[in-house]
Amino acid sequence: MTNMHSEEASIQKGKGLFKADVVVSPFEDRMVVRKDYSRYRNTLLSPIASFIIGRETKLLQRVRDIPCCPDLVRVDDKFSFTMEYIDGKNVRESVRDGARIRFHDILKAINMLHRNDIIHNDLRGANILVDRQGGIFIVDFASAIVIPRPLRFLKTRLRCLDLASVLKIKKKLLNQPLTEKELKIMSGRKWLKAVQYVWKQQILRLFGRR
Repeated sequence: MTNMHSEEASIQKGKGLFKADVVVSPFEDRMVVRKDYSRYRNTLLSPIASFIIGRETKLLQRVRDIPCCPDLVRVDDKFSFTMEYIDGKNVRESVRDGARIRFHDILKAINMLHRNDIIHNDLRGANILVDRQGGIFIVDFASAIVIPRPLRFLKTRLRCLDLASVLKIKKKLLNQPLTEKELKIMSGRKWLKAVQYVWKQQILRLFGRR
């Protein structure tokens, strides 16, 4: 994540199919992030772009009371929304710059999502932010899964999708050893990868997510 700006600044260009333009800009008395699919307005792909925006804003509304998630500021229209700006860097950048990050803090943030029946399903260094006070924030809920009540019996298995991803961060990025229990979770990644593939590469692709 870029540092604080007084004017609008791009942090992601919408290159590729259904990739949003993402900018940091001033709004009232603070900085915000705007995710924008407006380039699909008045095209044959506009219904899909609108669906993607609608889905992610519903997820952000669902996590609005979870401290480790950015607040949804407003839905601008069918093709863009504005959310809280986290003044900091992602985990990968923070480690590169010498910051000391406690894996326990990342795990605590993930557990907050799981207690609210949300599986992020795309946890990686770029989607975990560290603010200037060392707080952990989880962003980008475009691939997230909300576990419906009738399927909550699958929650233990599904949460391993996220746990396996953050354990990879612990091992490779934070350079911390895994416990025996954590190694067991990692050993089941073939099944987990299959679930992620079906969700992210097959189901979401039908709606242009990938």
